[in-house]
Order: sequence, then C-alpha cells, then structure tokens
Amino acid sequence: AAKARLPPEFRPRKLSNGRWASPVYSKRQIRIMKRQFTMAGKKWPFDIPHKVVHWNIPFKGQLHERRSAERLASIERNMRNMPDTIIEHRRELADPMRPRKSGRRTLERGPEVSGFKRPIGLRQLTPEELDERRDDLAAVRSFLAVHVPAASSSSPPSAPEEPATNVESDSQSPPHRSES
Repeated sequence: AAKARLPPEFRPRKLSNGRWASPVYSKRQIRIMKRQFTMAGKKWPFDIPHKVVHWNIPFKGQLHERRSAERLASIERNMRNMPDTIIEHRRELADPMRPRKSGRRTLERGPEVSGFKRPIGLRQLTPEELDERRDDLAAVRSFLAVHVPAASSSSPPSAPEEPATNVESDSQSPPHRSES
C-alpha cells in the first residue's frame, strides 16, 4: 500500500517486452529530494499518514476469554446441584429393571429372550427375510451334500486318501544340488 502511493518514477516498472526496469529515481535520490523538501519548509507529499489507534476500544480477545464468566457461572450452578444429581444417578443404577431413557435406541418389540437382567426385545423376521434364510440354508446343505461325504455315525471318520505319486515324473525331474 505504501509503494502504491508513490509516483511511477519512484517505483520499478514493467517494460513492454515483459522485463522489469529499475525506477527513474533511486532510493538514495528520493531520500535527498525528501530532505530538500523538509529543509525548504514544505511537507513531503508522499508521506503515509499514521494510522489512528483508538485506545478506548478493547481487543476482541479469544472466544474462551469472552465466555469465561458465563462458563464459571454455569459450573458453579451445576456444582450446587451436584449432590441431587449424584443421588438420582445412584437410584437409577440400583434399579436393574429401570425403564430405558427415550433418547436411547431400542430394538423393536418381539419375542423376549430370558436369562438377562433386563429382557432384550428381538425383532421378528419378515416373510421375505425368512425366505432368504431358507434359501441360504438349502444352498449350504446342497453344497455339503456334494462336497462332504456323509459319514455314518457308527464308524469314525477315515483319513483322507493321499494322491498317488507318479514315479515317472519324479525320475525326469532335474537332480538337486547337494551342499558340500
């Protein structure tokens, strides 16, 4: 901003061929001209006026500094209510069958599963989901019927047969180097 206020003779200029040229007057020459102006009792026209600072306006500060008073008031208010809050919390923990808060996610109601302190509601499957599960089970059973032989319950499962080794292919393989 300060350089923009100076006349073009005091600033570097860009020539038509794209190169930069030094200013017509060097900084030393400008300093001499300014000194001559002041010695003649005239004001130098290219001085930048000083910015006026208003000292009575407080700085904006940071957010935690601006909110500190209301935050401390909130902490004090919550600490006054803390004994009641603790008593209420312990009462809730003492009751295992307490109703769930409305803000929590709950499962849809369905058949109840017992064996837990609090019964868990399981969602019943839709007919489409039941059909998909039946199809998946049928596919698994057919895969097992094809790929796993049915073992009779009276005899223990036998070890899988090892594939026969081809002696001819072994004789044609290149000999291994022995380490000496």
